[in-house]
Amino acid sequence: MSLLVSLVSLLLVATRCDVVVSLLCEETNGYHPVMVEEFVDQHLNNSIWNVVVGKDAGLGRDATLTAANVIVGGGILTLSTHRYPIGNTSLFNFTSGAVITKDKQKWTFGRFCVHARLPGVPGYSQGVWPAHWLMPNDNSCDPDHGEIDIMEMVNGDSVTYGTFHYSDAKTNCTGEDSKLSGSATVSDWDEEYHEYGVEWEEDHIAFYLDGAMFKNITLNSISNKETHPKIPTIPFYFLLNTAIGKNVLILLLYTEYKFQTISLLMFTYDQKRRSLAWGAK
Repeated sequence: MSLLVSLVSLLLVATRCDVVVSLLCEETNGYHPVMVEEFVDQHLNNSIWNVVVGKDAGLGRDATLTAANVIVGGGILTLSTHRYPIGNTSLFNFTSGAVITKDKQKWTFGRFCVHARLPGVPGYSQGVWPAHWLMPNDNSCDPDHGEIDIMEMVNGDSVTYGTFHYSDAKTNCTGEDSKLSGSATVSDWDEEYHEYGVEWEEDHIAFYLDGAMFKNITLNSISNKETHPKIPTIPFYFLLNTAIGKNVLILLLYTEYKFQTISLLMFTYDQKRRSLAWGAK
């Protein structure tokens, strides 16, 4: 089954926007919606999301993840990042938020789009690391079965990265992390929201910004494909988080940064309709 997922995100908005036009993820070529999540309740939909708490090297890094940093209200999901002074010193503790769909919602192949206005302030976001990504819904060693990073921006540097991580090894937990990555510039990442997307199919993984492809990874892009298939073929789950630091100098002027998501649209397709639309016989 193939899915098209659109996540719509804003930063520091007073009211939600009910109409969002997707440039990559749209109802076309036989695709049709199967679920719409608009955060209309005052709590997360527990059939979709898990809130991650505690220390997590991948999701929080130097920040502690707490449920209090995950807020739903007014049709908006907010993941807040805070800094707290440690006594009378110049040091700080950090907290942040993360939500994932592991074991609740998972997909194999499709399009996934994040409409986001990213957290941070230009010149004052050293150490801020928002990300939207996909991971295997199993207990395999990362990246034995792959990792798809739809969007990462580090330090508010106006560069978004789309990255596919994979392992050259045949057996679990013995291979090194190999990756193929592309990037695009987003000059107004903190003021406007943009569509960060990926198309994941059997023979390629392509990354998009506002509907324009900036990196296409195919089987020909990947070494050793005869010994270890590289394009993932198992279900993946979705992750949304803001990490802080982890071997990155942290220089934050503000005590709070907010990342806000206002809707989740999920699409799948009818195989016959899609084949006709694509001209297949």
